[in-house]
Order: sequence, then structure tokens, then C-alpha cells
Amino acid sequence: MSYLRSTHLVEGIGDEVLYGIGAFLGILVPLVVYITNRGSEGAQNIHPDSEENVRSTREHVQATTRVRTNPGEIDCPVCLGNTQYGIETNCGHIFCGTCIITYWEHGTWLGAVRCPVCRQQVTLLLVHFTDEEQNQPSASKTEILNKIADYNRRFSGEPRP
Repeated sequence: MSYLRSTHLVEGIGDEVLYGIGAFLGILVPLVVYITNRGSEGAQNIHPDSEENVRSTREHVQATTRVRTNPGEIDCPVCLGNTQYGIETNCGHIFCGTCIITYWEHGTWLGAVRCPVCRQQVTLLLVHFTDEEQNQPSASKTEILNKIADYNRRFSGEPRP
């Protein structure tokens, strides 16, 4: 009886398994490279018929983009205007004082409100006034500060003094 020695590429693994893995990688690697390159070039390729439309749209957007005169100027997500007497929630979103207070007072809930942006429960309202708003006395500013103190007293979880 003769013992024939089989010649496998790797001892203990059938050659068909190694060929399968090689074929799989031979297909997968070029596919990944193609998808990666296509994704980065896709944003750059503009059809020649659309080049003029894209150029005019870009010019229009750049022309209508408002340059903020005050670096502290923030847009309110409720009224979509510049924040007036800004109030920051515990989740970090900033609203007009009157917008967030009106949202709280006219809501159908008895407890703390949920943030209009992220729906996290608002347990604390923080003053985020500009320097100009902070320095000028006004009745609306006093009313907003009183209502913020009332909200925080009710819902912040801090012990009462």
C-alpha cells in the first residue's frame, strides 16, 4: 500500500475554501474601491445642461445669506426670527424668551415642557441675553425674568429656599 501525500495550499484547509475566499476578496475589494471613488466624485460631476442652473443657484444662495451683524445673534427655532431676550434650555437649545414662555403657558401639560427641538424634558431655563439686552431696563425683560424664575422654581428639582 502506498501512501500518497496530498498537496494542499494550507495544511488542514481544503483548496476549494481558499479559492472561494480569494474569489470573494477579488470581487469585494474592487467593488469597495469603485463605490468609494464614485461617492467622492459624484458630488463634483454636474451635467453640462445643469451647470448654469447650479451656478445661478449658488450665486443666489450666497447673495441672500444674511451676514450676522452681531456674533451673539441666534435664530429662534419657534418664530424663526432673531432671538430676543434669549433663553437657553438644559438641552442647549436657545429660544426667544417670549416664545418658550408662551409655549410653556399655552401647553396642555401640567409638568415641565419638552424642548420643541429635541423633545427632551426641559427642567431648567437659563438666561442667554445679549449684552445690550442685559444692560437696558424694560418691562418685558423683567416679566421674562420673573417667569423664568417661576418655571425653574417649579421644575428644576432644586429645594425651595
